[in-house]
Amino acid sequence: MYEKVRKVPLLLSIDLIFHALILFISGGWASPFFLCGLSPLLTSALLFKFKGAIYSATAYSMLYLLELSGNRFSIAKFVQMKQLDSFISDFVSFFLVAIFFAYPSHLLDQLEESKQEAGLVKQDLEQAYKRLDLAYQLVPLSKREMDVLRLISEGKSNKEIAEALFLSKSTIKTHVSSILKKLNLKSRSEAVAYFYKEENASLN
Repeated sequence: MYEKVRKVPLLLSIDLIFHALILFISGGWASPFFLCGLSPLLTSALLFKFKGAIYSATAYSMLYLLELSGNRFSIAKFVQMKQLDSFISDFVSFFLVAIFFAYPSHLLDQLEESKQEAGLVKQDLEQAYKRLDLAYQLVPLSKREMDVLRLISEGKSNKEIAEALFLSKSTIKTHVSSILKKLNLKSRSEAVAYFYKEENASLN
């Protein structure tokens, strides 16, 4: 229903007129359906934000004046009834209620836009990560990593490699992980096979 009103704003105008008629028929200013007449203002504010709030409040104020005139309520009569403040507050309430409901609707729209933007940023970051990961895999091994790979191919453990290269065991472990990641390998045995494959290729 809301989508239909959003696509055809004329329906909202009809709703405003309908509620004004209800007030006119049921006694005007003293109508028990006065609060019910605010519903099109809320709908307009929620669907069309601040622009809809101002439009609906202005249109409803004009209809309300016509409805009061039809029920023989004039400013002089409100003064005589000592209800001028209530008369003025009615019009103020139309705008305040409409704007009050337009603001959270505006915030929800901004939240949805931020969510969509965050989704796009996430996609961009994922694509960038994939490109970086691919580039990382294509980067040749450093000299130190080649030294580590050569010692791995000789069957040496991380501790033995660390002693041979005068490095810490944790540093060697980091080099081994880097080698496997760069070459897209899963184990030391695959690294050994890769080393001899590349070595044989270079010899040939």
